Amino acid sequence: MCGMAEVFMNNLQLAIFSSEAIIIALLVLILFRMRSRFGLSPLYITLGVFQPIQTILASTVYVEVLPGMIVSPGSVIMFTASLFVILLVYIFEDALETRKAIYGIMFANLTMTLLLFIFGAQLELLRTVNLLDLSREILHRTARMMLTGTIVLFADAALLIFVYEAVWRLITRNLFLRIYLTIALILAFDSLAFTTGVFYGQSNYITILVSSIIGKLVMAAFYAFILTIYLRFAEPSNHKTQPFRDIFHMLSYRQKFEIEQQRGQQTESLLRESEGRYQTLARISPVGIFRTDANGATTYVNPKWCEVSGLSYEDALGDGWLDAVHPDDKEKLSEGWQESTRLKEGSVSDYRFVRPDGTVAWVMGQAVPEIDSDKQIVGYIGTITDITERKQAEEKAQRQLRRLEALHRIDMAITAGLDMHLSLGLLLEQLLAILKVDAAVILLLEPHTRLLRYVVSRGFRTDNIQQTQLPLGSGHAGRAALERRVVHVHNLANNPGNPARSAILTTEKFKSYFALPLIVKGQVKGVLEVFQRSFLNPDQEWINFAETMANQAAITIDNAQLFEGMQKSNMELGIAYDATIAGWSHAMDLRDKETEGHTQRVTETTVQLAMKLGIDSQELVHIRRGALLHDIGKLGVPDQILLKPGKLTEAEWEIMRQHPAYALNMLTPITHLLPALNIPYCHHEKWDGTGYPRCLKGEQIPLAARLFAVVDVWDALGSDRPYRKAWPQEQVLKYIREEAGKHFDPQVVDAFLKLII
Repeated sequence: MCGMAEVFMNNLQLAIFSSEAIIIALLVLILFRMRSRFGLSPLYITLGVFQPIQTILASTVYVEVLPGMIVSPGSVIMFTASLFVILLVYIFEDALETRKAIYGIMFANLTMTLLLFIFGAQLELLRTVNLLDLSREILHRTARMMLTGTIVLFADAALLIFVYEAVWRLITRNLFLRIYLTIALILAFDSLAFTTGVFYGQSNYITILVSSIIGKLVMAAFYAFILTIYLRFAEPSNHKTQPFRDIFHMLSYRQKFEIEQQRGQQTESLLRESEGRYQTLARISPVGIFRTDANGATTYVNPKWCEVSGLSYEDALGDGWLDAVHPDDKEKLSEGWQESTRLKEGSVSDYRFVRPDGTVAWVMGQAVPEIDSDKQIVGYIGTITDITERKQAEEKAQRQLRRLEALHRIDMAITAGLDMHLSLGLLLEQLLAILKVDAAVILLLEPHTRLLRYVVSRGFRTDNIQQTQLPLGSGHAGRAALERRVVHVHNLANNPGNPARSAILTTEKFKSYFALPLIVKGQVKGVLEVFQRSFLNPDQEWINFAETMANQAAITIDNAQLFEGMQKSNMELGIAYDATIAGWSHAMDLRDKETEGHTQRVTETTVQLAMKLGIDSQELVHIRRGALLHDIGKLGVPDQILLKPGKLTEAEWEIMRQHPAYALNMLTPITHLLPALNIPYCHHEKWDGTGYPRCLKGEQIPLAARLFAVVDVWDALGSDRPYRKAWPQEQVLKYIREEAGKHFDPQVVDAFLKLII
């Protein structure tokens, strides 16, 4: 049991020992990492606090981590941490900071030593208590250890720099091994010097020495691992070579001169290597690189810059590079560059170079100031990137977008059913804007005469083009229509086509020409002619869009012709309907000689009354048809009732009142006459609801029927009937006034009276 307890205690002490090492290492690295914000003072203060802790632990606390191996945490962990900090500062900071770190630690140790000696001297005066004798002995021993440790620390710090530089040059690849050897050698020397100085002559000297060396070698491995991770990831830098810094001024002038000379040679070599790498990078760079002086005059360009701009190296220097800039971009670019150099700021801009072969290159140029050690701008360094393909893609996308918008506007015009001339005029306006041409005209093919006649044009300076009349197959346009293909004439001066149009071409000063046939559903509808006052060499994209516009024009013409044909058919159908209705009305008049002429009279008067009330023309058509057919239902009434000269019996009246229903049954199957049913079906309804066949009341009665009811009674009472004579006009008017609000709509009565009187 005792053995197990001893093993447990050893493991516990080892765990505590390891935890202390990790915590102290992380604390040191965190404080060092925060030096950019708070400086190194927090780290130095922490080291100062470490020293008394180190002194107390080194003097009083010893841990047996393994059987026979006794280690002091103060000597192993704290002292190693102090050297670890010195090495960190030396690697990343300058000689002054390194010296401050060493002197600070030494000052803290010497202060502790002095305090211990003073405190021990005070105890010399008190010899009466054995406990004080023991304390005095501990203080004297600790002070001696502190003094020895301080001397050894100074030696360690001096050796640390030399060992670090030597190991750094011998081992160039393995970073961990370089750091470990540096720390391990120093700690081994420290263990030997400190243990010998303090414990030499004691019986356990060898045990203490071996334990100290082993413990510090383990700590060296730990701190080397921690520092390697930090250098790799937290603050990565070049660890192959480090400039030697004589922090203690221990070297002779000759040695310093040799070191400085060696350093200068290394710097010169590195500078040559850097310049060589820069030249290589500049030479093979995929972007153009340039440099200017403080005033913006070019002093250097790389080969890629010359390739992109098309200028030679010599021509690019100074302000010569501006000669290759596109005329449209030159002024803006020059002003922007001058403004940037005046404000001493960077610049970014897109512009074009015109190469000697005439090709255009789009570039994105950007430059940043080059600043010297005095914070003064000594020049500008920049790049140009060839963005021609990107710009061409953007321009193509913009062209396609504009063309789609143009086609959409044309489609909207076609869908809206605008007049053919308006739609084709809009199409030509879009064509001129998108294709950048000067003039265009559309010729319509007349199938019967086989002539191409002018329809609409845009862009011409005179009206002579409106006289165009070309036989199919004559001239360029006639050939395009006959052969159903695009005709392109690059130079009209050499091939004017139809002689009759030579005067137009001369007056308008056209040079190039396109003719595109307008074909839809396999039929040629006409020709689209395009004229240009400069030589035209279009690409396939241009031709494709022109053909698309020609197709749109053909569709517009075809739709217009279809609409015109439909209108003509509808008009003919309407005439036929009206003729049929008039025939039915005449047939009814022939059947009832007493009412002959009644239908025509009430129809005309009803239409006049409707017009007076502001009813629209489309509704007037249905009112006219309804008035003509108002008694169509009487065709179902027997002749002995319809033509009876005397009064009708109640039974006969019951049959007579069925004629509106007969009209509904007769006309409902005829869709074209459904809007005209209101009068035949409802003209016997009364305003007060006492009419027939449905007893409708007030505005439930359709307006057309209310209008007709007044006119029908007016004409009936003013005409002879088999059972009575015609009433005088005054009597009829009086009756109509009296029936206002009963039989008739009062407002309709007022309008009717104004019409008649």
